[in-house]
Amino acid sequence: MNKVKDIIKEKEVSLQELADNLDVSRSAILKTLVDNPSQEILGRIALALTVPMWQLFASSNQVHLPEGYNRYHLSSSR
Repeated sequence: MNKVKDIIKEKEVSLQELADNLDVSRSAILKTLVDNPSQEILGRIALALTVPMWQLFASSNQVHLPEGYNRYHLSSSR
């Protein structure tokens, strides 16, 4: 999950800080990034990093949303 690592670096969060926020060990975070994490785990990571879950897979300029949708929350901006 290289995108997660990019977000961690961009937000200047250490793996230990992320692990502490998720109440898991640093090694559990590393294992999660190497394995195929569940949707629940990905949701928890996204929440801890304050990004929408889709951003763990693609950057905002790679996602093409219909007009009227907010890129960060995927909700209608009406």
